[in-house]
Amino acid sequence: MAMKRLLENFQKYINEEELEEATRASKEGVVLPSVLEKLEKYVVSDNEEPTHFFQFSDINKLGVNPRSKYNTPMGIYAYPLIRTLLDQYKSGSIPFASQRKYVIIFKANPRSNVLFAREGEDPIGDTQTENMIEFLYSREAAMLTGNPELYKEASAYIHGDIFWYYNDPLGRYSPGPEKDEIHETLDLMVDEFLNWSTNILPSNVSDTLWADLMDEYEDVIGSASLGSTRSEDIRSILWNIVEYIIKDWGSFPFGQIPEYEEIIKEFKALVLRKKVRRLKQRNNFFSSSDSVKRMEDYKRQVSRLEDTIFTVNHYAILKAWLKTYYRKMEKGEATTLGRYSVEAQMTAAKNPKPGVYIEMLNLEEFANLNKQIRKSSWEKSMPGLNNPPSVSAIQMTDSWKVMTTKSNNKTNLGMLWYGSMLLAGNISRSMDQKHGHGMKVWRTILQKLWGIDGVVDMGSVGPDASGAVPIIHNAEPTQAVFFSKSAIQHVTTLKNTETPKALVRRKKGKQKLLTRLIASSIEQEWNQLYADHITDMTPMDDSINSTFAAFSVDELANRIFYNVETENRIAGHLEDAVYDRSLWKKVSNISLDELHNAKIDPTTVQPIEQNALLIRADISYAIFTWWLRIVRSIIQEKMKKVYSAARRMRKAPFSPGDSISVPWDSAADFSDIMKHIDNKVIGGSRYVMPHTKVSNFNKADLLRYINKTVNFHNLVNKIYLSSIAHQSSGSEQAANEMTKLLARRPYTELGL
Repeated sequence: MAMKRLLENFQKYINEEELEEATRASKEGVVLPSVLEKLEKYVVSDNEEPTHFFQFSDINKLGVNPRSKYNTPMGIYAYPLIRTLLDQYKSGSIPFASQRKYVIIFKANPRSNVLFAREGEDPIGDTQTENMIEFLYSREAAMLTGNPELYKEASAYIHGDIFWYYNDPLGRYSPGPEKDEIHETLDLMVDEFLNWSTNILPSNVSDTLWADLMDEYEDVIGSASLGSTRSEDIRSILWNIVEYIIKDWGSFPFGQIPEYEEIIKEFKALVLRKKVRRLKQRNNFFSSSDSVKRMEDYKRQVSRLEDTIFTVNHYAILKAWLKTYYRKMEKGEATTLGRYSVEAQMTAAKNPKPGVYIEMLNLEEFANLNKQIRKSSWEKSMPGLNNPPSVSAIQMTDSWKVMTTKSNNKTNLGMLWYGSMLLAGNISRSMDQKHGHGMKVWRTILQKLWGIDGVVDMGSVGPDASGAVPIIHNAEPTQAVFFSKSAIQHVTTLKNTETPKALVRRKKGKQKLLTRLIASSIEQEWNQLYADHITDMTPMDDSINSTFAAFSVDELANRIFYNVETENRIAGHLEDAVYDRSLWKKVSNISLDELHNAKIDPTTVQPIEQNALLIRADISYAIFTWWLRIVRSIIQEKMKKVYSAARRMRKAPFSPGDSISVPWDSAADFSDIMKHIDNKVIGGSRYVMPHTKVSNFNKADLLRYINKTVNFHNLVNKIYLSSIAHQSSGSEQAANEMTKLLARRPYTELGL
């Protein structure tokens, strides 16, 4: 609570300081630079290498977000300060987080190793890439990240390690023995070791050292006899480390194991750390009492590993047995690995013949068989190639294939980016990604393994940006990430006054001022051309007299403004042009007579004049369209009364297809007539700015179709008045006359 109150007070202090500065400047007649003006100091063109970067934050602090939910490495994310992105910020269309309170500006530290990626350019050369790939598959990378998968896979292809299987997170098939087959072999070797230990050592020594392992092995065998498989995750640390040392003994250099201190260090880095993390993740996910107990028990075992669980004495006895076993294998007396080696020989043979293979391979010969199997498997995966290319062992691995095929960006940096994600275990749906571990390891690989302090992805801007594929994240093709605060230098923090909400609020204010300029033109034209006709058409009741009054002149002006803004955006022009007061002032000054037969030639007319004429024409079209809607409603109401009177006379029910009590066919005929009128005036299309070819506006045609529409109304009105005058006696005849009128074709018979 104290920390929260401290942060609240600090925030209040910052806000008061900003308000005091703004108020003091206003009193002194000083105009403070806006956020956009401050950003303009650092912006460069899209083709240049950016020198500054900006990010949005709700906290007045530049730093790493450790709880990011995105599939990216942990880091400080920002946009490069280039013209395109600054223009997007101005217009409120920047992709991410622009609604936050602060804009933080910083630059890269001159000593930082920052890579700039642009379409057509690769910041990492081929030779450097090869070296970085080797690091990715190195023991150092495995120890640094706690993930031995790539290192073990490369060693299996290079040296033919005996107990390797590729635990591929993407579910691809990999050559070599299956996981269950290897675990079964290891279980049997543990059994051979326990038998040897019981026979060689005094019973009290053997029981003291290996009693727990013996009990656990009996549980494993018992579970197997019942047809159930014991989960690897619940095996003890003692079992895990014995298996780990046996697997190390079956890897290059074969028949040897590291010293006690080194093997303990590796085991902690590559097995224990991951296992404890998995138990913790599952505990967080399932929150069951069993999972909590299992995690706590395992953590206690970790604390006792070197003191009691696996001491130097354990190590010495296991090492002695492995030396004995190596000799037994050469003599054909190692039953478990002997059978395993026969299976390998049969797999490697083109035409396997059971019964002709011997159990006398040493580890090196066994490893050569594995190398042969894996190379053959890779060659089979190259369809259509009689002579597959000569490649390194690393390039035969499944992980290499995943890197080169699954990475969206095929540059060296793009492939390395994807490869580092694989090593970090930050792939989709993985436990490490869900719990944030993968993003931390990913950053470690990029920064500590390869020495990269930041990446600036410029792929979507510049002269060669078409078809560019993002590196950092598909959702934002232009962005930057820095992997520590030491890689950057803070420049300044600004209050974000250009949030999308603020921009919309300001736009509405500007729009209100600008539409007032054309409101008088709209009202004047309505009164001049349309208002009297509406009054003449609606003597029957007061409900339709108020139709135009219900439609605000301001609303029509706003609709026209929206149309202009939309078309301008589609044409790809700067939004500022739409909010130019001089444009709308010029529109308001163009009379209907000036608009008549105005010729628009983009080669000689200035853009503002061209746009003003187009907007003025749109105003006249919009007013006519709205008037036509009112006339349509009036005519429709009169048609309805005529047909309703006829139905009442003959007491006929409504048909299911009839529309507002007007017969279906007559309603369709009427709709066609109104569309014909609309198309004659509007031409069936809207303008698109800027026009290279525009149909000239013709005042005479507009007036002619206003009069034709009035005449058509008069024909309908005559029938309507006849129906009222004769009441029930003439209602049927009036309905028939209305049907014949609406069905007349061609339209010239209606005066249209």
